[in-house]
Amino acid sequence: MQYPLLSRLFLSRYRTPGTPSIGMSSSQLKGIEEYNKKCESGEYSFERVPCLCGSSKSYCVGLACRYGLSTESHLCLKCGMLRTDPRPTEESLNKFYKELYGTIYEFAADQEVFDSELRVEQRYQEQKKRGEWLYQEIKSKLPTDRAPKVFDIGCNSGAALLAFKEAGCECFGCDLGVSSFERGRKEGLTLVEGDETALKQFGTADFVFLSHVMEHLPHPGATFNNIRGLLGDGGHLYVEVPGMLRFHTRAQGMMQYLQNAHLYHFSLGTLTDLARQSGFVRYKGSQLVSGFFTKDSKNTLPVCRHYLRPYLYLLYIFFVEILYKTRLLPAFMAAYFFARRGVRHMIWDIWGFIVRKKKNQG
Repeated sequence: MQYPLLSRLFLSRYRTPGTPSIGMSSSQLKGIEEYNKKCESGEYSFERVPCLCGSSKSYCVGLACRYGLSTESHLCLKCGMLRTDPRPTEESLNKFYKELYGTIYEFAADQEVFDSELRVEQRYQEQKKRGEWLYQEIKSKLPTDRAPKVFDIGCNSGAALLAFKEAGCECFGCDLGVSSFERGRKEGLTLVEGDETALKQFGTADFVFLSHVMEHLPHPGATFNNIRGLLGDGGHLYVEVPGMLRFHTRAQGMMQYLQNAHLYHFSLGTLTDLARQSGFVRYKGSQLVSGFFTKDSKNTLPVCRHYLRPYLYLLYIFFVEILYKTRLLPAFMAAYFFARRGVRHMIWDIWGFIVRKKKNQG
């Protein structure tokens, strides 16, 4: 284990699997117990993997995830990617998603009501609203001389496609689970079972998007390559994943973020590097993480090595943990959100007051 002194000082609570750090329902706890039994019996097997950049040199930042499951998280000391290692083999991963993912994961904040009509409708409306935002962001990039073609990978109910369909786009979606397809199909959407390769039958797209999918994939580089094949020349791609540089926005820091089903944890930098290896150029992005990319004429683009990035990320992890242990994290979160939102809203409120005052005087 590297940096044992720093680990003992800063990351001690990440090294004890067994105790969930978030509220869990009785059904989730049973799912966790079943998961551990399958791991112990060998029904779920694991494999060691290098980082996507090819390096095996890494620093282990923890042995547990927020569900209390044994999960090693390694920060690559070459590129700064945070990954789960060892991770389930692809066969075990597929079995986990079919057998226990829904039981353990399906939105702990709403444990008992997830399958209720209220929760299903809530998720549907959230996805629909997200699609409306996404359409406003990308509409200026879509062709106007014909109906644009749009693909949603990991579409769930397909609600995010509705804004595009209403704007006259040809819309297609794919997902590995078909249980949510009925609602979208009633809206006239074409939704198919499978990964991104299932969308090849519909030709080339002008815009492809996937939200909170890439972090679950064992081979995200291959997925980027497949998406490149789905896009026409100059096509656009939107990717959204959880951001590892947002630990400071969680009440329990990194512990609330780590999950055994997330095989990779991206920053905007590491996501951009991976996209460039498949010939995508980022033109907009944030540390949420979200990024808008365009397909370049070259199949692959050079990636600069950032020698300090891994160590800056490691310092960030230590910094957030210090805030948590000194009970300063809530105050830091409040200051952060005020700086991000409060100041902006205050300026708009003042400006609105000035405008209204001028109108009244006029």
